[in-house]
Formats: sequence, C-alpha cells, structure tokens
Amino acid sequence: MTSNVIGHDDQREAAASGAVTFRVTVEGSVSRSGMPLPPSLPRKITKRNLTASAVAKRIIEFCVEHGDLVTNLKLQKLLYYMQAWHLALHSQPLFAEDFQAGDSGPVEPGVFSEYKEFAGRAIAPTGAAMTSPRWLEKHIEEVMEVYGRFSAFDLERMTKDEDPWKVAKHSGQQGEDACPAITKDVMRKYYKSKLPDEP
Repeated sequence: MTSNVIGHDDQREAAASGAVTFRVTVEGSVSRSGMPLPPSLPRKITKRNLTASAVAKRIIEFCVEHGDLVTNLKLQKLLYYMQAWHLALHSQPLFAEDFQAGDSGPVEPGVFSEYKEFAGRAIAPTGAAMTSPRWLEKHIEEVMEVYGRFSAFDLERMTKDEDPWKVAKHSGQQGEDACPAITKDVMRKYYKSKLPDEP
C-alpha cells in the first residue's frame, strides 16, 4: 500500500508535524498497577485470537516505539483504516467487531470504552509488549506509513468525508443516541474501489 494508492497525498500538507518522544517501560506480564493482562489482550497475537482490542494495543505500542502520541480519537481512526484496508486488500475483516458512525467519525465501541479514561490525553501502554505475526506487522506498518502522520482531527475529517461513514450516518436511524453500524461490506467495496486497477 502506498500513499498515492490511497489517495490522500493532497491532505498530507495538513498533517501535524513534530512528534513528541514518549516512552513507557513496563516489565513482566502485569500492568503498572499490578493488574494482570485481561484475557482479551493475549501476549501473542494469532489470526484465531485477533480482536479490535488486540490490534488497538499494538497500534499504541507502535506509536510509542516511533516516538508518537496517540489519543483515543486518533486510535479509533487508525484502527478503522486498519480494518478498511484489510477488507479492501484481502476481502476479509482483520477482526470481527463492527464500527459505528459516531459524531466524531467511525468508532469501535469496545476499544473506545477501554481507553475512555484517557479522554483527550495520550494513551500510555500497559502490560507486556505483544508479539504479533509478520503479516500483521506489515499491514500495520503500511497503514501507519500513510495515516500515522495525520492529527486526530485530520483523520476525523478524512473518515467523515468518505462514503462508509456518510452512508451509515445518514441511513435513517433517528434519535439522540442513534449510532448506526458501518457495515464491513460497504467498507470493503468503497476502499477496494480506491485500489489501482491491476494490469
């Protein structure tokens, strides 16, 4: 995956620059508070136990490893693009959970709740570092190469300018708490259409 494949070259100029170095070291298999890793966050990721929560944790670790900060808002958008481009490239979801069309763009409710306590602050990783297969690391690296440089608000604007969020948001569900699902099929078709035609 390259930036001109995805088609956001013209928006790179708006990206925030100057990452702040942020390092957190946690030893062992427990969090800083002494709590063990929850069952939903295995130390070794495989296709069988891959969840939105596990991918989110690996995104956070990736950002910290590269000296970047990530808030819950930015994490949601990066996680969304991880799923979107996996659907486009492989016609299969990266994880089973669905996104919802929230007011701030796509949101995976479970991951959002998991890091809700950080509000707009940078998320600090907890627990032992995760071990993930090379194919997943490659996918994360490719998506981060394109989208990691954008600010949370740039990513919010980008996702809300794209059809999957717009189709879901205007699907007809009414009410103050309405937060319609963004279907994987709509995501797959939309982002697949952005891939270049094979020769």
